[in-house]
Amino acid sequence: MPTPVARVAAKPGCGGKEAILVVRAPDRRDGVPSNLILVLMMSVTILNVMDRQLLAVLIEPIGLELGASDTAMGLLTGTSFALLHVVASFPVAIWADRGDRRTIIALGLALWSGLTVATGFARSYVEMFLIRIGVGIGETTGGPPAQAFLADAFPPDRRSTAIAVLVMGGPLGSMLAFALGGWLGETVGWRGAFVVFGLPGLLLAVVLRLVLREPRRGAYDAADREVDAAPVAVAAEREADAAPAAMADEREADAAPVAMVSGRRIAGTEMDASAGEPPPLPPAKALRMLLRTPALAPLMVGAWANTVGIYAVLVWAVPYLGRVHGLSTGAAGARLAIASGLASALGTWAGGVLADRLGRRDRVWLARLPALACAAVLPLGLAFAFASDGDLASVLLAPASFLSAAYFGPVFGAVQTFSPPRARALAATCITAGNTILGLGLAPPLVGWLNERLAPAFGDEAIRYSLALMMTSHAVAALLFLRAQATLRAGRGAISRSESGAEGA
Repeated sequence: MPTPVARVAAKPGCGGKEAILVVRAPDRRDGVPSNLILVLMMSVTILNVMDRQLLAVLIEPIGLELGASDTAMGLLTGTSFALLHVVASFPVAIWADRGDRRTIIALGLALWSGLTVATGFARSYVEMFLIRIGVGIGETTGGPPAQAFLADAFPPDRRSTAIAVLVMGGPLGSMLAFALGGWLGETVGWRGAFVVFGLPGLLLAVVLRLVLREPRRGAYDAADREVDAAPVAVAAEREADAAPAAMADEREADAAPVAMVSGRRIAGTEMDASAGEPPPLPPAKALRMLLRTPALAPLMVGAWANTVGIYAVLVWAVPYLGRVHGLSTGAAGARLAIASGLASALGTWAGGVLADRLGRRDRVWLARLPALACAAVLPLGLAFAFASDGDLASVLLAPASFLSAAYFGPVFGAVQTFSPPRARALAATCITAGNTILGLGLAPPLVGWLNERLAPAFGDEAIRYSLALMMTSHAVAALLFLRAQATLRAGRGAISRSESGAEGA
């Protein structure tokens, strides 16, 4: 991949001196190919969601064996996971912003995979509930630390795509859970299915720890920061003349990011390779810096609202197709593997790629793209809920899943880009904590509760109306993303450069 060269506009009083900021972006990160990094990280997400989604696929046979109601199963599929997942995610994020992220991810993967195997041996509802709490704690390592890892392994103009590939593992894991979970449930029983799903993660944890190398924090973000040492600017009209000399200097530079001013390194800046990583931030200061970033609040809350509708369908789509349209667990799972899993994976990938391409022209696309996508989900989601047969429901769910997942790359990528390098795992935790509380913690039991309240009037058709009500969350998300777009258009997307440059102070 060609090495990007960032040019900084002239500052008043710099006397027209030339400065070229050169940031190397090789296709190999410390000897590990970029594509291998993405495959390994995506595999972590695949197993994360496979283990989580399997419980939703097998919700009917598990509920029958354990004698649990719809509300109880909604608590088991969502609230048991969310209960300590959110509480544990913040100390894990602080740990990840200071420690070795590859080790943290590998340890968590081994923990939740082992507990997934243990789920197959649960003897009661309470025992399974406690095991799933443990799974939720382990899975805190698979999201924010992985996003922070990739944010430092890839430059900003590739970040949305890289994080989209990471998140794409979610719908792929969901697809595998739908396709294999239903089949395994009918073949070896739901207990055997959990054992089969848990074992691969134990192997991957070892591979991940041995193969990956920890990236340097902030290595690719120097181009987005002002350099306070003087003189440090290039007049816009002289950039074309300065570029050839800069590229010649760059070819002789080493792999570390280096700030060049008239051919000299700027010692003591974050872009000087000798300066190393930015120092750790106290958690309270990191949180204050995130709260002062105007675009983050509407982006995060919009993501939370969108996730409510996503998880309502993920958890209750199999029961919906079974109760309303008469499909077996295996048949429903096979359809949802394509209509939900594959379609969401493609939407996640497309959203990330489009965000990177459009974002190079105008950053407002990081919010505009998810706003447009979420607005289109509402009518498709309502049509899915009131479809006349299972075939039509599956066809309608595919574009709804594609569009609802398109927000992941641009929104998660924007959150990482607008956050200080030493607060990236914490920023990712803020967005995923809300997704977990509202998406997993609230949506599944709320649908179960609505089913029971509406059943006297609608019988098995009650689940149609429950899902339809949950689809309105996508409209709320669209409005919030539009608010974030307005913030970005006003040029208030990120924390002030002076503050970000002094983040270690």
